[in-house]
Amino acid sequence: TGTTYTEHLSIVTRLKLMRVFIPTERKNIALFFFFRLLKDSNLSVLVLAGNTAIEASSTATLLLAAKDSKTLHTLNLSACGIKSPLDITFFHSLRTAASKTSSSCLRELDLSHNSLNVEDKQGLEREWLSSCTGESFVSLENSFCLFTK
Repeated sequence: TGTTYTEHLSIVTRLKLMRVFIPTERKNIALFFFFRLLKDSNLSVLVLAGNTAIEASSTATLLLAAKDSKTLHTLNLSACGIKSPLDITFFHSLRTAASKTSSSCLRELDLSHNSLNVEDKQGLEREWLSSCTGESFVSLENSFCLFTK
């Protein structure tokens, strides 16, 4: 409603947790905002659960933006519009975001209640575990798809 990106950013840079609903018709604008926000803010937890406008391609881009964040460690994308089959870009983005060589890395990712098939869940598990040093936890039972380290 007339508020600029800079004005929004000055409000949210001090936040540690943000939960947002993205209207489908504003998906591209909202996702651009989040890509910039992840680089410029101190967010440690971003909850986008229930946003059916977020699909696999936008999730892959969000994962890459999470890699550039210095503080984000939890990304909740449960019950979004992410559907199988996932492409190689998605898996690469997850590997990059959770990379053990990254100065800051994603430590929790929730993809539960999305339409992911068994093969994609197993592929995500392989990518997550290959990015971990030390203990990690993966839950892929029923509609759960949760990764932590």
